[in-house]
Order: sequence, then structure tokens, then C-alpha cells
Amino acid sequence: MPLALFPHELPRPIREYGSLKVRTRVYRREHGFLWHRTRMHRTTADDPLGCFTGNASLVPGTRQGDTFAYLLEVPFTLGEVVLQAWDKNDMSALSACFTEVGTLLRRVRTSAPAPSSWPPPLGASHLRDWLRHPDRADPGARHRLHVAMRDSIGSARMGELDSWVDQLTRPAKDSVPLHGEFSLSALVAGRDGGPVRLLIGETVARGPLEYDVGWVLGELAEWSDLAAEDDTPLDALGRALLCAAGPRVDLGRLGRVVVLRRLMHVIDYASYVGWSELLVPYIESMPELIDSHGTSTLTRMHLTDLWETPQP
Repeated sequence: MPLALFPHELPRPIREYGSLKVRTRVYRREHGFLWHRTRMHRTTADDPLGCFTGNASLVPGTRQGDTFAYLLEVPFTLGEVVLQAWDKNDMSALSACFTEVGTLLRRVRTSAPAPSSWPPPLGASHLRDWLRHPDRADPGARHRLHVAMRDSIGSARMGELDSWVDQLTRPAKDSVPLHGEFSLSALVAGRDGGPVRLLIGETVARGPLEYDVGWVLGELAEWSDLAAEDDTPLDALGRALLCAAGPRVDLGRLGRVVVLRRLMHVIDYASYVGWSELLVPYIESMPELIDSHGTSTLTRMHLTDLWETPQP
């Protein structure tokens, strides 16, 4: 492995953030920045980059233990850029950026078929584990969340969530290669309008193409909900992304993934931060999200009218 990515001695990072799940450290290097992302969980694929060669927008991670290293031009994720632009009320320039992200999703899913030996997405696997064994890893906040969620939504809805997760983790002939955790924290906007880059290799998986699209769209949807406004600039970014991702996206499956992405965020908070009353509004919103299969969110963001009918 290149010594430049894992030197024996490293300076103090200029930025460090994250949780036990993923910890990111950014170091200043000549002509750029060295990123180290240390994960609690990573892919079990033997050749995690085999399906993604030949795409200049992808930045493959070099692994040492559970740490993945990247050389990048900038020290910030796309998520941070979005939040900064939102705070300044100046997000118009980001629409083209999210069109680029949607195009990147389309290219990733049209690469070589996913090997049958590749695992299902980590997020879906962790959701399945929490739904069926909430106290396996932590009998504290994770279990308390499970009890509170079951009391709020009922056992029938809990069973429905389990069936959605089962569909995502079950092997299928139409499985495609997935990034596996396609999020704004895995995307990096280029300097001075340069191309968007996707950090890849940490969580590759196989599954339906809607998983990656819905995972990042669910992140935008959650932020949009926090804004408590109709037709926010974030919704426009979601529309730009989904239009570019292509009309083959199944909106029904996409909506379900958006709901599961929201639930995964809540579980991560309970698992790595602990219990908080901040989780209560998320719990209270779940019945509507589940009953509508995520359509309520897609409709509010004006995404369901992008195509007259969902395409298979």
C-alpha cells in the first residue's frame, strides 16, 4: 500500500468528526488533503472495487485494517457544502451538482453485474438485526428505542418494516452493484466547480438500484422535513438528482428505502449517542411514513410527478 496514505507519523488533523460507526480525520497535504475514515463495520466483499473500474468520478479507498484512505482536493463533504449554502440561503448553484450526482448513480448501476457473493447493504442488514434482535448489541438505548417505536407504530407496522428489509437483503436476479451507503458524507464536490467525487469501497453491496438512490434522497428528505417549509431548495436538489438518475427507478421501492433511511438514522443515534427526547418526533412521524410507504415524503418534495407512471 502507498506509504503516502498511511505514514508512520501523522500531523494533527485539521478536522476530525464522526462517531464510533464512522470516524473521519482530514490532514493537510501538499496540493490537497489526506482523508482517513475508520469504520466499525465495512463490506465483506473480497473484491470491493471489481465492478467499479473505469469511472473517473469514483475515488477508491485504500484500506489498512478498518481505516480507508483517500487523497482529495478539498477537506469538506458535499453534505457540508449543502449546509453552508443553505445557511447562506444561496443553493441555486448546487442544482447542477446534484444532477451530476444523479448521473453518477446511473453510471454506477449500469456497471458490471453484482457478484452473487457480495453482501446485502450494511444499512439493511443492521435494520434487520435491530428489528429482530434489538438488545443483541446494547440492551440500553437501542432496546428503549425499539420498545418506544413498537408502542408508537404497533406490531403490524413493525412487521411491515421487517418485510421491506427482507426484500432488500434477499438475493435477487436483478441485483446491481451498490455503493451501499450512498450519502452526502461519501460525496465530495470538486474545487472551483470541479466534478463531484464518490468515495467508494467501504460498503459495496448488491441489491436493487433504488437502494443507493433512496439512501441519499432520504438524507435530503430528512433535512427538508426539519425546514418545515413547502418546496424548499433541498426539494429542488432531490428533483435534480432523481431526474438524472433515470426513469427506471421504481418510485414504490424508492419510497420504502427513504423511510428505512430515516429509521436507520434514528437507530444510529440511539446506538452511538444514546437515548434523547430528540428522537420522539422521529418516532411520532413513523406511522404516516410507513402507511404511505414513503409516498408522503416523495409527494411533499414533488418527486412523484417526475414521471407519469413508475417504471419497472
